[in-house]
Amino acid sequence: PQRRQKKKKKTKVLAVAAAAAVVVVVILILVVVVVVVAAAVAVVVVVVVVAVVVVVSSSSSSSSSSSSSSSSSSSSSISSSNPLKITQETSNRSLNDRNDDKRKKKTKVLAVAAAAVVVVVIIVLLLVVVVVVVVVVSISSSSNSCNSSSSSSSSSSGSSKRRSSVSRNSSSSSGSPSSRSSTGSSSSITSVCSTVVVVVVVVVVVVVEAVVVVIVVVVVVVVVVVVVVVVVVINVVVVVVVVVVVVLVLFIVVVVVVVAVVVVIVVVVVVVVVEAVVVINVVVVVVVVVVVVVVVVVVVLVVVVVVVKDVIT
Repeated sequence: PQRRQKKKKKTKVLAVAAAAAVVVVVILILVVVVVVVAAAVAVVVVVVVVAVVVVVSSSSSSSSSSSSSSSSSSSSSISSSNPLKITQETSNRSLNDRNDDKRKKKTKVLAVAAAAVVVVVIIVLLLVVVVVVVVVVSISSSSNSCNSSSSSSSSSSGSSKRRSSVSRNSSSSSGSPSSRSSTGSSSSITSVCSTVVVVVVVVVVVVVEAVVVVIVVVVVVVVVVVVVVVVVVINVVVVVVVVVVVVLVLFIVVVVVVVAVVVVIVVVVVVVVVEAVVVINVVVVVVVVVVVVVVVVVVVLVVVVVVVKDVIT
């Protein structure tokens, strides 16, 4: 009987370890997919924006050269026909216009950068909330499942030992060592189960969220740099608005992917370890968290779009 119990213990431990390995492999694949998709989208956005910058800057440089030549010819005619006072007034006006253009460009750059920073901070805070909720729910569900499995195994072992003792008409002391060994094995299985599940869930969720946060920050930095270049080189409001909208769409996509990854983590872990009732409860909790996070992020992004558009225009 002791050898059978040891074999059962090893089988359960190996099953838990295999489930943890499957979860880790699935999450690694999802992390790779998220990284590749985010990098590809960021590269495409940067390439498109740089192409637009090159095309518009070439056309604007040609137009500016023609306008400068015409202005120089007009100023020469004015200076030849009018006194020195008129030329000083025109130079002062041109300087004031340049200063106003610089101020407008700085305002646009600051508005876009501030909007991007605000969005990044909000997304990071929401990701932290999601991580905390997922870890707490996973730990509580895994501990409940381990406790229920240990209690059911102990009760079943006790009932089987009572049946065997009644059928054999033996004394009550004959089943005591086996009952002790069964309770020891169930408690060890419970500790191994809870430890493995908690460690796997915490490590995987933290790693996934950290990777996604790094991706979001990198995308924000790249797009803010591109927007600054666009605003400095070209004074085109349409290009800036398009870039801001693309950035916000990227944020929404990244947040949705993160939430999907978290849901897959919780569902896989719970299906492997926990019973069906707990699966339903955890899925309901995660779906509610996902809906709240998506709604909050969409509202924040809409507000940022409206504010940035008002500031730019």
